[in-house]
Amino acid sequence: MMKKGQIALIVLVISAVVMTVGLSLSRRSVIQTKITTDEELLKQAFNAAESGVDYYLGTGKTDFTASNNQSGAKVTVKDVGGGTAIVNLGIITLRNRNNYTWLVGHDNDGKLNMSPVFGATAMSICVDNGFDGSLKVDYFYRNGANYGVNRSGFNIVTANRVSGYSNLNPGNGSCSVAGMKSISLGLPLGGGNEPILLVVKPIGGDTKLAVSATGGNFPGQEIQISSTGLAGDLAGTSGSTVSRKVNVINQYQIPSFMLDAITATGNVLSN
Repeated sequence: MMKKGQIALIVLVISAVVMTVGLSLSRRSVIQTKITTDEELLKQAFNAAESGVDYYLGTGKTDFTASNNQSGAKVTVKDVGGGTAIVNLGIITLRNRNNYTWLVGHDNDGKLNMSPVFGATAMSICVDNGFDGSLKVDYFYRNGANYGVNRSGFNIVTANRVSGYSNLNPGNGSCSVAGMKSISLGLPLGGGNEPILLVVKPIGGDTKLAVSATGGNFPGQEIQISSTGLAGDLAGTSGSTVSRKVNVINQYQIPSFMLDAITATGNVLSN
């Protein structure tokens, strides 16, 4: 017959096991609850970061707070591109596709800002050494209250050339980009002309494109919007705060009147 002491010991052991299991389940429940909470906060932070980008594009303001005051975002903006050579980050321009190089700055809302005027005295287009096609070039500028466009065409080789385009000897011009050859452009720079936009279309093949300037620096070509979303204890008094970051590259839009001119039908002769 089992003694009372043995029964008590068995009861204690069973109680200890039950308590251990209970504590383990409780701890697991707490951990699971925290994971669920963190995941929800991360979702809120990501949504806030995206909302911060939309808020900036719509208002130009860089501080966003959600309507429930439980999430928000801080936005920073910077120009991308510029300097004496634009290489378009190594992106290949496909044949018969337009490549855009801005020669004018932009305000925060994306509108053209003609001050200061792009002061280059000469420009060259750089193409891959192996490119043997042709180039269609549209140069937009403003003179006083009037807008103008200079249309040019250049054949890199004499074979399969485009009628009416200038036949050029590759290597003319100044191009500091390795692995590329340059072509001088006789554009109406100066003389009261304020440069706005250069549009280059390769014909007969794909190529990387760069535009080199003499006597002036290019403005920014696009903007990078970085939005850091925050969710949780925004006041920093209690609880935790999580963050998520979203980066967006936003290209400056081409005004409709320029797009109409770029796509206009008709012959494009050199100069």
